[in-house]
Amino acid sequence: MSEIDQLVRVEDLEQLPRRARKKQETRWRIFEAAVALMSERGFDDVKIEEICAAADVASATFFHHFSSKAALVRAFLDKLHLRIREQLADNREKTANERLALVLGEVAQIWDEHAAFAPNLFAAFSAESSQGFDFHKPDSGLMGMVSEIVKDGQKSGEFKPEVNPHLVAISVVGLWSAMAMARTHSAQPASLRASKEETLALVLHGISNG
Repeated sequence: MSEIDQLVRVEDLEQLPRRARKKQETRWRIFEAAVALMSERGFDDVKIEEICAAADVASATFFHHFSSKAALVRAFLDKLHLRIREQLADNREKTANERLALVLGEVAQIWDEHAAFAPNLFAAFSAESSQGFDFHKPDSGLMGMVSEIVKDGQKSGEFKPEVNPHLVAISVVGLWSAMAMARTHSAQPASLRASKEETLALVLHGISNG
């Protein structure tokens, strides 16, 4: 993601020079307005002009902060990745099984909180080949985190040593994304959080050691 698309964490804004802080505050307003609108109506149905109106900035201002509407998706997922990494850092003592459950729980919560927007996240983000959902780069983004947990589980004896961590990560992220997409086309979409234990059990059945 280019500098123009980057969001500085809110808790770090006070450390910036005044001009840079003001720029980031405007960028955050645009981002938060976009997420609110897309969470209600979906990615495709929200126009840049509507985002800017909700953020109370001129439409031309958008491109001083984000290179495209897809850049908002990348920023959103970067925030999700950071949130999950922080959760994993705070729970290093937990088993690999527990950490996988933690990751799935965080993803499911985001998907449920942003129901209209969530199914578009994977589809829009996967089109950006340099980002974390690139199936040809399993060490990046969410797949990289899952892969590292699987490796830790192999070292601790929780998971079978012969399974490929990258393949497991690709399968896990693909399954979660497919479930989110399926919700969109269901007449009675279920909560992703409600089915997370069943999903995790399905994944662990094939890789657990014993």
